[in-house]
Amino acid sequence: IAHATRDGWDGHASSVVALMAHGSDAAIECQDGEAASLRSLFGLLGPSAAPALRGKPKIFLVQACRVGEESALLLEPPATERCGAVPLGDCAAPPAEEPPPARRSELLCDDHDFLWGYATTAGGLAYRGALFAAFREVVDDTSGRASWIELLHHTNQRLCAWSARLTCQSLPSMEIRSTCRGAVFAPSDLLCEGGDEVAPPRPSGSTTLSLAPSPANL
Repeated sequence: IAHATRDGWDGHASSVVALMAHGSDAAIECQDGEAASLRSLFGLLGPSAAPALRGKPKIFLVQACRVGEESALLLEPPATERCGAVPLGDCAAPPAEEPPPARRSELLCDDHDFLWGYATTAGGLAYRGALFAAFREVVDDTSGRASWIELLHHTNQRLCAWSARLTCQSLPSMEIRSTCRGAVFAPSDLLCEGGDEVAPPRPSGSTTLSLAPSPANL
């Protein structure tokens, strides 16, 4: 994330960020003990903050508790006022001055092209390492042939199977959210040989997964 504003991203077709930390109230605890809002972290890869990633998939895997979180997480709006925004409860108020088409397009797509995989649902606890252990096994089984959304769905399925075999605890369901556009894409599709365009997605094949529990990873 720290490199998002630097030059040289034109040759990258996507960005994948894995976060694992203590979390609560839609924020995670950093190494220095300070809290960082998830909304602000997601926004660091939005088109306003990282123009070279505009229109490219941005995948976040979040292994953190979500205690105290109630509403859905959205990207933090840019510092400038969003175009035509009308406060809730004040629907009769006229919209702000209409921005030029280019500016309107930039603002309307700030939330596009994100895929989030949370280790738990809003308000729930997450178990350290469980999401990434399951995800790694699924990726090994599919060899990158499955789409990202399939990988996350199969990861949730595997966590559920592990949970059914545990006697001392149960694992929470993942939450998977997406604002991506167009066809599904797999990890192997997100490779560029020069240029800044995302490679065309290939059809993803069906995958049979082994759902044996892996207690050593829990």
